Amino acid sequence: PGYKWRMPKKGFVASFVTAPLAEDLVMLGTGSVDLWVRPDGDGVNDADLEVNLTEVRPDGQEMYVQSGWLRASYGKLSADSTELFPQPVLLPSEITKLEPGEWRQVRVAIAGFSHVFRKGSRVRLMVDTPGDSRARWRFELLPFSGKARYHIGQDTNHASSVVLPVINGAKVPAGANLPPCPSLRGQQCRSFVDHKNVVTGL
Repeated sequence: PGYKWRMPKKGFVASFVTAPLAEDLVMLGTGSVDLWVRPDGDGVNDADLEVNLTEVRPDGQEMYVQSGWLRASYGKLSADSTELFPQPVLLPSEITKLEPGEWRQVRVAIAGFSHVFRKGSRVRLMVDTPGDSRARWRFELLPFSGKARYHIGQDTNHASSVVLPVINGAKVPAGANLPPCPSLRGQQCRSFVDHKNVVTGL
């Protein structure tokens, strides 16, 4: 499909990137992005969240790996949840709206994937509003009467984090180089654009 995969503008995404990897990193399975979220704005009592996992390659290309989505008010987890897969209950009776100006911890599941992050690459995680990571998917986002703004916690009391399905000891065959960009099905590429998060106080 014809992807138009654009980097969101500054202020519309939170981006986190590792240092270059010292060795190949093989991942297989699902993941969890554990976020502290604080909504701001008149009547803003919920959040439609998207997380995108990508590989920032040494050749300057960024390759899409996988996504996860959650409407924060559906964040209550079932007893089947694990460290690597937070399973929401998804019952209307369990909806809990957010409070503007107050922090809420939510866990967003990253759908299953298999990917080799190569030595010298960096792992990137982005948090934004659903849309643009899939060529044909459309999302019906929550409407608010005014401007909605969200903070993602990074401080000691609101430490957001990610858990990824690393397969320890897995080796990449010698000579298996980075695949050309684009060449993998459903994994679009774009030129890497660095991003500085907008830092605000508590």
